[in-house]
Amino acid sequence: MKDLDFKTWNGKITNVSLSMADYGCLMFNIAIDGSGIGCNFGGYVLGHGYVGADEFKGSASGMECIMRIMDTLESDTWEGLVGKYVRVRDAGLGSTVKCIGHITKNKWFDIKKFFEDKEKEEPKKPIPKNVDELREFVGKALKEKYEKVHMQHSGDDIIVNVEEYNNGRNDVWIQFPYFHSR
Repeated sequence: MKDLDFKTWNGKITNVSLSMADYGCLMFNIAIDGSGIGCNFGGYVLGHGYVGADEFKGSASGMECIMRIMDTLESDTWEGLVGKYVRVRDAGLGSTVKCIGHITKNKWFDIKKFFEDKEKEEPKKPIPKNVDELREFVGKALKEKYEKVHMQHSGDDIIVNVEEYNNGRNDVWIQFPYFHSR
């Protein structure tokens, strides 16, 4: 879709939130009301965790996203966004918001492009090329978390048996397709 296909309209931020209440992940949302139009901007995962979790993982790009929104809209605090007037670009009714912008300055934040660019910057993890590399990769990752890990090759599958001791023995079987060397 070309930039010419997007419509720009003015609105007022009525609410902002940071929440990990759903899906075990931290997400943000900005509610915007315009003249007969309303939308939510956000919904991107910034990290993983939930109340009572043992582990929390955040994303540097997620934190930068929050900061860039605050910078674009010239607010020193997240809560300070409420009541600000903004410009919004979208493709019309039922579409997602492409950009959010400062009300009077040519200052925009394109969230989709931001995360696409960040994904390109992040180094890709090497893909195992054969069964031995796959066993090493999976075994190392699982051994960091579980007491005992057993791996075996069976037909076209590699089967991983993880023994976790939590009020007795609990076996977890993970099975995924075997792939041939490239």
